[in-house]
Amino acid sequence: FDHDRGGALSVGLEGGHSRRRVVHSGGSTTGRRIVRELSALVPQVQGLTERLPQDGKLLEESVGRRLDELVHRLRVVERLADRESGAHAAVQLARCEELLVAPLRANAAAVELSSADGTDDRMATISARSGTGIPFAIRSRVVVVAAGAIENARLLLNSTAECPSGLGNGSDNVGRFFMDHPKLLLGAGSLPVRGAPPMDLYEPHVVEGQLLFGKLKFSEEVLRREEMLNGNAQIFPHYFSVSQLRAVRSARLVTESIKRRTGLEHVSKHLTRAALHATAMAHFALIVRKGNRPDMPGQDSDRWTGVKARSYKLTYQPEQAPNRTNRVSLSERRDGLGYRIAHLDWRWSDIDLQSIHRARQIFAAELRACGLADLVDIDERAIPQAETAHHHLGTTRMHDSPREGVVDRNCRIHGSSSVYVAGGSVFPTGGYANPTLTIVALSIRLADELKRVMSRV
Repeated sequence: FDHDRGGALSVGLEGGHSRRRVVHSGGSTTGRRIVRELSALVPQVQGLTERLPQDGKLLEESVGRRLDELVHRLRVVERLADRESGAHAAVQLARCEELLVAPLRANAAAVELSSADGTDDRMATISARSGTGIPFAIRSRVVVVAAGAIENARLLLNSTAECPSGLGNGSDNVGRFFMDHPKLLLGAGSLPVRGAPPMDLYEPHVVEGQLLFGKLKFSEEVLRREEMLNGNAQIFPHYFSVSQLRAVRSARLVTESIKRRTGLEHVSKHLTRAALHATAMAHFALIVRKGNRPDMPGQDSDRWTGVKARSYKLTYQPEQAPNRTNRVSLSERRDGLGYRIAHLDWRWSDIDLQSIHRARQIFAAELRACGLADLVDIDERAIPQAETAHHHLGTTRMHDSPREGVVDRNCRIHGSSSVYVAGGSVFPTGGYANPTLTIVALSIRLADELKRVMSRV
């Protein structure tokens, strides 16, 4: 890795990190160098040069050599320990053997699960397929499903050995209550030529080593008074005028309409609007081509374009209410392994639309009171078109009652003693904030629960 002149590791700062802790090799070629070094080492390691046999023979030889060494070390510890600790070490040893001799497969996919309930050895089974379609099974006392809200639901729905409707789906809750964090455009407003309020807070900036940018949100009092779902808004200063922003939006709507073959009756109107600002459209295309995206956060201020902001866009990330009809189900189409793929049914609910509409009204009034121009709707569609934040939530929601949820408060599937679910799919509600920290917190809690459960084995 790269070192400074004093011989110490050269540590960089990236993304939202608050401390310098990222190492590099050859500057920006870290990935290439790591792959090159590992590739050179592979031939020196026994058992790693073999490819997966086409006949499905398990690759246990190289694992076996490491297992022998592990067994030797643990037995030494067992002899030195007292009886109580020795018995515990023996349990740990058996568990390590059980885990390490599990089949190793390249590009394998789990296709079906069955829980340990009702089996003589209390072992759950993961049915899987190798990259070439060869079937094999992995047996374990505990299984954690952690493939995201869509694939978690798909795997459970395809697991019909114990329940025809899918594992954990006795109350028809698996796949339901899918949520996301949609992102939509509330409108745009003009900035005064002189005396415009400073917008630096809303641009990405670093404070005490932490990357920050300002957002707007409602107080608890407003949410309760208006009976609204939560959400947050972000202001993006822009060097286009509002009319030019509308022209850009129209050009995009034309492209979407032609690609999706919807809304074709409005194409003529949007083409006319885009043509009125042909020069601005050409300027926009040129800057995008150069990589200075004027429609992306942090890249539309005078620092990027050399032009002072003339307007601002207001985007909104709302909370989405849990809706039973928003769901992941199984399509009749099948993947290359013969298993049904996921089908997603997602739509706005009435309270979603009411909250978005009221949020726009409140923000417009507040911005007007701050001396900014009226917020102009540049989308013009009754039902807002949203982009996804790829925060897939719900589908195996947590609830104490098996009638209302798929997993309990410990992330264990109701009715199963061995299958757990991790990730955003266990969220009963989604809120509006990024879910990563909550997912990590729940995963740590699940790890503590698994340690407790396995200590009784």
